Amino acid sequence: MKLKIDDFWVLTKTGVLIYNYSTDKKCDEQFFGMLLSAISAFADQISDGGLSKFDLADKRFLFIEKNDIIFLGCSRSNLKEKMAKKDLENIMKVFFKMYPHDIINTWKGSFEIFSTFKTEMDKMKKIKNKQ
Repeated sequence: MKLKIDDFWVLTKTGVLIYNYSTDKKCDEQFFGMLLSAISAFADQISDGGLSKFDLADKRFLFIEKNDIIFLGCSRSNLKEKMAKKDLENIMKVFFKMYPHDIINTWKGSFEIFSTFKTEMDKMKKIKNKQ
């Protein structure tokens, strides 16, 4: 089974970027600014459970909010939402396992603390692609 999430972002509830992972830098450049604006505009709806996804062109963006952290995943819109959401939930579990709530709460803005997560994601992508 191939990993359904191509790109994802981890943000605070207020829209501050904590981490991003992109398999295609072109997607990152085209959508990142728009995504931050969307997160800011929809933050209230996300936290109230009112917004869980939106489609834009051939991309589907899924949101999961937990512990005041928003996980935003991007997949192709023609893929089954259930599979992409499961992948995003797994990414979230791995992230919180590697970076518990107390680490995130004391985070001072340096992205270096999250640098090992890319290695973990690359492993996860390879494992999923071999299934």
